[in-house]
Amino acid sequence: MYYKKFAISLALASFTIPIHSEDFMDFQSLLSGISTNLNSNSTTGATKRLESPLSAPSIVKVYTQKDIEKFDTVYDLLKTAPGVHVENGYFGRQYINIRGVLNGIYNLKILFLVNGIKVNDPVGPHFNLDTIPKESIKRLELIRGAGSVLYGSSAYSGVISIETFDGKGYDKNSANFTLGSAGVFGANANYFEKNDSNQHFFSFRVFGEDGTDRAKPGDYRYHSSVPNGYRNLLLRQPLYRSFPGDASDFRMDYDNHSILGVSEFKDLKFSYGTSKVKRNLSYNEAVNVPFWGGITPIFQNPNGLSVPASFNEDQRRIRSHNNQEQDWIGMEYKKQISDKTSFRLSGKYVHSIEEVREYDLNLFNLDSESKAVEFEIQASHQVNDRWNLIFGYNREEVDFVQKTFSPFVNIASQVFTGIAIPSNEFFNVTPGSLTMDGIYLQSIYQISDKISFLAANRLNNHELLSSGFAPKYALTFELNKDEFFKVIWGKAFRYPSPFELFVNLPTVAFRGNPNLQEEKVTSWEYNWVKSFDNGKKNASVTYYDMELKDLLTTATTNYVNVAGIVKAKGWELEWDQKINDKLGWYTNLTFMDYVDPTAPNGIVGGQIKFKGAFGFDYKWKENLSLYSNSQWLGERTESPASGLPNQPEVLVHDLGVVYKHGESHRIRMDVLNILDEDYRTLNYSVNMPKMMTPPRGRRVQLSYQIQF
Repeated sequence: MYYKKFAISLALASFTIPIHSEDFMDFQSLLSGISTNLNSNSTTGATKRLESPLSAPSIVKVYTQKDIEKFDTVYDLLKTAPGVHVENGYFGRQYINIRGVLNGIYNLKILFLVNGIKVNDPVGPHFNLDTIPKESIKRLELIRGAGSVLYGSSAYSGVISIETFDGKGYDKNSANFTLGSAGVFGANANYFEKNDSNQHFFSFRVFGEDGTDRAKPGDYRYHSSVPNGYRNLLLRQPLYRSFPGDASDFRMDYDNHSILGVSEFKDLKFSYGTSKVKRNLSYNEAVNVPFWGGITPIFQNPNGLSVPASFNEDQRRIRSHNNQEQDWIGMEYKKQISDKTSFRLSGKYVHSIEEVREYDLNLFNLDSESKAVEFEIQASHQVNDRWNLIFGYNREEVDFVQKTFSPFVNIASQVFTGIAIPSNEFFNVTPGSLTMDGIYLQSIYQISDKISFLAANRLNNHELLSSGFAPKYALTFELNKDEFFKVIWGKAFRYPSPFELFVNLPTVAFRGNPNLQEEKVTSWEYNWVKSFDNGKKNASVTYYDMELKDLLTTATTNYVNVAGIVKAKGWELEWDQKINDKLGWYTNLTFMDYVDPTAPNGIVGGQIKFKGAFGFDYKWKENLSLYSNSQWLGERTESPASGLPNQPEVLVHDLGVVYKHGESHRIRMDVLNILDEDYRTLNYSVNMPKMMTPPRGRRVQLSYQIQF
């Protein structure tokens, strides 16, 4: 009770609301402001305990709903975050890259948490942040740097922890409707319900894009002279892109249906969600696809290979689709055993399904299904006024099955193995399972009134790989009031996914690779952070220095760990300021540098060395607000082996205008990518046989929100 009174008093002291005689300020609005202020000044993901982001022994950036609502999507918010770059991938998927740590086309090296539940798909990690309605997010914590000591595998370069609203929130029910160019349509509804013994929150989202052209003439000129990938594959030569000529009329039909809920019963909390995402792609090729005149007679007749009829609907039209489904539920039980000791028990069940169908030059089609069950037990003990201990154990079990199908795979299999394989049936990868567990201990000791020390370590165990430790140490110095300097050293890791462990590329022999190791990173971080004028101004400067070891990549027939250590270092500069009641602004600058001793001249292909963001929000009138967000993406370095030019820098602008129509209604207009800029991502510069989805061009959207 004392803690709650102290927190409310602290919030009231730092959160001021100008009250005029003509204004009506009800108690609910006041409580909503207090809640927002507390959420922006606290973090739980950094050390699994409530503390200030300023003093937390990690590099933490906290966003509340007031920050998130300024952007069209959570991805658009993260694009402007320090150290974060969002890549475009297959089927319009978006992948988050923290500090440029070589994610390739997957969210492999970042851990996603929703109300403390890991929601990464362990087999094909294509988790869609868009399936978490942005209107349901109360707080998003971006934790940069090694996080494996508390969270285990995949907390490699960072953790994104989302906390949603629940029935205890002070917000109103709402409904939101969106229409826009490129065939955009969407609807969202948030609903709260509570009584004396329990409370509930539900959020529903429907969103779609009808397939309007994304590609401009000449968008794919970089593909025009690249040799056919399958010919190279069958001749056991390096595998390059298989796309000659220019593409046009790229269409993406996108549907996203998702439901999220939270139910609380005293000390017991349930979070659950379900989502279905469908993407259908098609595009025109400027010339007939040359593959069918291939190097052997069997390739000359596509009808003999049971190619879907849609392929023959004008040989210049290429089609593919991707379906993803995920259902998850998590449970959390908290108990305060005494004034100094608390207990937490949590568990989850996640079921993920993915289907990929490529009806053109891609190498294979596949179906994937996984089920992940995890439980964690954690105890926190305040030894004395200066010393806090957290002890925990978690265990995760993953069951998975995959099947793959393609005439091309089967023919390639015959080339490699000399064994005739039918060309028109699925092949199942032997179903498998994995068990991983870990035990961790975290100690935070207040050495003096100005200095605290964190020492933590985790012992990991994987049933197929060797066990190992993931330590972390941090010193935090309080220089002045709301000013801190931090020195952090830590290790993190990522286990190979079941796909990497058990499936080779191309999927020929369906055998695992017993020689794989987990990817490892060791990092130093130095951070200065300061808050001025009761939180109206905030500054942060971070320097990091990392060594990436045993990175996984694809060879012709399997995954391998790359020899040598990739060096990564950089600066992250942050500033935000609330100038007055009407105007606020921010800027983030990130400088990155990479050296790969195994690459020609040490160059890491697909990397950018600089990115920046600038934005402001302006309350023009009491009922009219303006939001502007821009990001500068520096020149992208191509791999010297590709023979392609570096991709030039680009500046992308987004603009939003909100008009409040009465107390409970508002109209919003967004103009996204105002200059219609195109910036190719990492996927355009790696050796991939499939043409990537073009970046989203200029888009205009109108939204109408009702609160009730």
